Amino acid sequence: MFLIACVDTFLIAHFHTFVNAVFVDIFFSSNPNEAREFLTFYGRQNIWVIALFILCSGIFLFAPYEKILNIFKSHTKSNVKANSLSKAFALCVCIICLLGAGFKLYRVYSEQSIMVYLISKSSYMRWGDSIANTINNQSHIAQYKELSKNYNAFLQESQGAIAATRTFPNIVLIIGESTQKNYMSLYNYPLPTTPKLQKLQESGNLIVFSDVISPHSHTNQVLEKVLTFKNYENNQTPWFKQQNLIDILKLAGYKTHWLSNQEVISIYGNAPEVISTRADITRFATINDSYTNETYDEILLPLFDNMQDIKSQAKSTDSKNTYIFHLMGTHLHYIHRYPKAFDVFTPQDLISHNLHTLAPYPAISNTLLNNAQLRTKTEYLNAILYNDYVVSEIIERFKESDSIVIYLSDHGDEVYDFRDFAGHTESMGSRFMIEVPFMIYMSESFKSHYPEIVKKVQEAKDKPFMSDDFIHAFLDLFDISAQDSIQSRSLFSKDYNDKRMRIFSGKDYDKDLKHDNLLNQSGMYPSKIWLHRVDEIQKFMDFKDKYAGFEIDVYFLESPTPYFDVGHDGEKSSINLKLEDMFEAMQNSGFSLGGGGNDIKPRIWLDFKNLSPENAENALQVLNTLCDTYHIPHSALIIESSEYKSLGIFKKEGYWSSYYVPYYSKAELKEQKSEIIQGLKHIIESGNINSLSFPYYLYDFIKNASLRYFDNIEWLDVPLLTWNEGHNGYENMQSKAFFDPQIKVILVGEKGNYR
Repeated sequence: MFLIACVDTFLIAHFHTFVNAVFVDIFFSSNPNEAREFLTFYGRQNIWVIALFILCSGIFLFAPYEKILNIFKSHTKSNVKANSLSKAFALCVCIICLLGAGFKLYRVYSEQSIMVYLISKSSYMRWGDSIANTINNQSHIAQYKELSKNYNAFLQESQGAIAATRTFPNIVLIIGESTQKNYMSLYNYPLPTTPKLQKLQESGNLIVFSDVISPHSHTNQVLEKVLTFKNYENNQTPWFKQQNLIDILKLAGYKTHWLSNQEVISIYGNAPEVISTRADITRFATINDSYTNETYDEILLPLFDNMQDIKSQAKSTDSKNTYIFHLMGTHLHYIHRYPKAFDVFTPQDLISHNLHTLAPYPAISNTLLNNAQLRTKTEYLNAILYNDYVVSEIIERFKESDSIVIYLSDHGDEVYDFRDFAGHTESMGSRFMIEVPFMIYMSESFKSHYPEIVKKVQEAKDKPFMSDDFIHAFLDLFDISAQDSIQSRSLFSKDYNDKRMRIFSGKDYDKDLKHDNLLNQSGMYPSKIWLHRVDEIQKFMDFKDKYAGFEIDVYFLESPTPYFDVGHDGEKSSINLKLEDMFEAMQNSGFSLGGGGNDIKPRIWLDFKNLSPENAENALQVLNTLCDTYHIPHSALIIESSEYKSLGIFKKEGYWSSYYVPYYSKAELKEQKSEIIQGLKHIIESGNINSLSFPYYLYDFIKNASLRYFDNIEWLDVPLLTWNEGHNGYENMQSKAFFDPQIKVILVGEKGNYR
């Protein structure tokens, strides 16, 4: 327990969270060198917090209480009486605590899974659940390695599914590491951190993309999506059960090469390690002595040169080549990422350019960076300067040939951009961790031979894009078609869906992060967090500036004239509040009902308590009239009911329809598991609903059911909505559901004297 408390204290001090499945998964997929640098970097910050905690805990745990009590007793006249009274008092306290705990568990058992409750309250249970969840997921890595042994069978099955209509002599992909675009002068940072790349841009050979983000802030989670067809919409299908970029390129006739300056070893293995082994030639620069030597990224240059010399001596006739360079980039410790010759920028440079405050450029704050923060930031700038050199040197080796070079960083790092934090973590994610550089270099020869590709790239450079769809864009650009490639996911396609929601750390990037109030001084919750049971105008008015969406209970009554009554129980508890009154109050308050996102747009969740086949048509007509009157797009409303057949007409009218999953008991979930899951699949296949909605205690059951649907193009995870009104917004932001992109909305509770 003491160790658990120490680790939790460390995480709270640095990342504002307890141990959770996200942290455990990252730990198991990190290599030893990354773990060592992580502990070294964060161990030096605020170490006094941990030291003070350990000191106090040590005193509390190991103090000689018996001797202290004996000293106290020697000064007490009525020792026996005092001892008896203290024991009686302690016994009473224990009885009261046990009764209270028993009553609480009884309430929990009647309302939700005791396991869910204990995980939320107990450190032991939280750790156990996080580790078990990660081990359960990671055990599949071994299965994927077994699949690698049967590559010939895979070739036979997939040969006809891959088609490449054209030949490109050299396709190069450079995967960067931890590089935030906002510190690159290529992206208008005032210090010259990318002089070589800027010259290439000025020459017209390098095209820079302005609005690209990564789906995660950790390498393994990013690359398992970048290099395969996995994305947050099909997240339930493991990455190793999907086609990957290397195998597709090989099937398309390319000779594949993987050169990496990252370590191959991690506790379980990781996505880039496993995928890299599928290449025809794989070289890791840091296999030997990686713990003691600082191996800079330029080590890959002679590695590549030697590879080319060998091919030349062997008179290789490879006409289609793909090279993937995996860099250490600007990963922390930043000072270990570059040689002394690149120790160029100093704290004084930051001060002289007004870059020495706790604010992202070009903003300025009143809080000055301290010496340690200034030093760390300049080390990061020097690492970016060195990265500029390495990337340019790789490009230099291809500029005289028919070549195209793509550079993409896996994720970024936040470096004291608006708070006292440097690094990356999804538990307190910010836009600085995912705003990454993405650029494409085309040699003069390539430009002259493929002008249509130059045009495609230029037209796409300012489109919003998230790199979990990178494989679709890559294959589309080079006219390679695969079984799972989709045109609407390629930013180079005329059919590209630029309205797709970009999700990171449980938040909509374009709504919650891109233009956010960095310190959230407004108190506004992320757009996924909505308020439960807003059945009166006053409750809406009290919280309208805190939530992006609200749930309202409604009953449809047909006399004297058809209308929606606001309330949970219909006429018997009605306060004569109509839905149109709520809409009018919302409109008058300035609350926008014009949609709230790119993918799922609702702002209001209507829990339709008495929807039936008999009243569905009339209810739809009334709702359509209300939307016309108050200029509410149908997509701004969720219509929820357990009557899934009647939801179909609402879905056809453009409303978001959701099936209300019953409150199944623990016994039903165990004894009728198959029947319940088959029933849910049948409802999904009916085509009448957009999502499932359910109480939070059913989360694990619903997730383990792996519910999916086919949208005529691809198989996707069914969107999920849930309510956990027993916990507030902040508590729900620490839950698994918040970080799960399949969960679109979480209803939370607020204290107050409301209906």
